[in-house]
Amino acid sequence: MAVEDEPDTVDFQCTTLHYTVAMNAFDRLVEMDNDDDGNVVLKPALAESWEISDDGMEYTFHLREGVTFSNGSPLTSSDVLYTFERLLTYPESCNQDVVSEIKGAVPLMNGETDHLEGFRIIDDLNFVVTMEKPFAAFLPCIAMPAGSILDKETTEAAGEKFGKDPESTVGTGAFILTDWTPGKGLLLKANPDCWDGKPGFDGLDL
Repeated sequence: MAVEDEPDTVDFQCTTLHYTVAMNAFDRLVEMDNDDDGNVVLKPALAESWEISDDGMEYTFHLREGVTFSNGSPLTSSDVLYTFERLLTYPESCNQDVVSEIKGAVPLMNGETDHLEGFRIIDDLNFVVTMEKPFAAFLPCIAMPAGSILDKETTEAAGEKFGKDPESTVGTGAFILTDWTPGKGLLLKANPDCWDGKPGFDGLDL
C-alpha cells in the first residue's frame, strides 16, 4: 500500500494526516460504513450496543465481551476512559474536538480538574457518557480515527514512544504494527486473534 510520505508519528491523537495505522491496527467504539443505498451509517464495533437518553444527554455503552488488545490485555471501560482523558490532556494532542462536548471536558483540558466528569464506569464492560448539552454528532465524532481506543497500561508505560515504537503501539484491530524502519516504511501483520476475525491477507507493507 502506498502512502504519500512517511509519518513522524502514528499516534492518531497527535496527527491530522497519518491515519493508516489507526484504521488498521486500532478500532473505535462505533464505525462509519455505507449501507446498500450508499448512505453513511453507524455500526457497532468495540461497543456492541448503546442507548441514548430521551433528552440526548446520556449515552450508555456496552462493550463486547472477550475483546483483547494485540498484547493479550482485555478491553475494559477503563481503557475507554483513559483514551478520552488522554485525548483531552496529552500535550501533543490536536484532536480534542472529538470528545470536547462531554461534560467536564473543558475543565479537564484547562487543568482545572484531573478527571472527566461526564464519564461514569458501571463495570468493566459498561459505562455512561454524559454530554454538556445535547450533541447529535457525538457518535460520528468518536467514529473518527482520533477516537481509536488505547490500551491504558501499555500506552501509559510507553509515554512518548507510543505512535513511534511498534512494540508500544498496541491496538485491537485486524493488523498489528510489527516494524517501522525510518526511511524504509512500516509493516503491519494480520492479527489472528482479532475480535472481528482474522483478516483475509497476511499484512500491509507501507
